[in-house]
Amino acid sequence: MPILQEIDRLREELSRTALPKSGLGEALRYLHNQREALGRHLLDGRPKPDNNGAENQLRVVAVGRNYADEWTTQTEPVGSARRAALIYSLAQGCKWAGVEPFRYFKDVLLRVATHPASRIEELTPTGWAETFASTAA
Repeated sequence: MPILQEIDRLREELSRTALPKSGLGEALRYLHNQREALGRHLLDGRPKPDNNGAENQLRVVAVGRNYADEWTTQTEPVGSARRAALIYSLAQGCKWAGVEPFRYFKDVLLRVATHPASRIEELTPTGWAETFASTAA
């Protein structure tokens, strides 16, 4: 990709004269370390060039820590953390799929006991949106 090659060329040229501990030197090192991610972003504009979205999603977890007694039990904190991670992942998947999480969870919990295991992908947020969203209660 021509733009990435030009960025690499300029980075290498500037790296020859920039002091490693200077602001420019640190920025060039950061650019070098993030080159693969930058390439992915330039090839496919869907990935964001920053992690603000991920940090915003984690804010819910940080708020939950304030209520740790309600979120975990002292006898099984690891299991509670795994369950919370699963629920967060599914809820975020719903948001990405344009599905209201409560509606998704309600419908999937009613279906899961009788749904064929061979079609489990239909119960992921994206699969559910494509298969059941229009008919869900």
